[in-house]
Amino acid sequence: AETRQIRALNAVTTGTSEVYSIAQYDRVGLQVKWASGVTAGVVVLETSPTNDEAGTWTTAISLDATAAPTPPSVTSEAVGIAGVFARVRVSTTVSGGGAPAATAYITMQNTSR
Repeated sequence: AETRQIRALNAVTTGTSEVYSIAQYDRVGLQVKWASGVTAGVVVLETSPTNDEAGTWTTAISLDATAAPTPPSVTSEAVGIAGVFARVRVSTTVSGGGAPAATAYITMQNTSR
């Protein structure tokens, strides 16, 4: 299997990553590292058939800080491809603790190689 991982967001409370081409992969995953003290926040992996979609992107994965083990912690999920392009977005502001933050990684895998 061919695997590639990208840090899409680094220690953020809000924001949207750049757009990544995922056409050559058949599985994509999202991992979020929640900083110590985080009590709220949602980070999503969204997909689109075009890299410049101006409308609403499709949410493929949603990771909620309230469902994570006591931070600092990492939550993750992987799915089959639902689009040709992907981005990571903080859909609910990351908050709580002295220095709330989330770092998000996209993992792309082609299981047929």
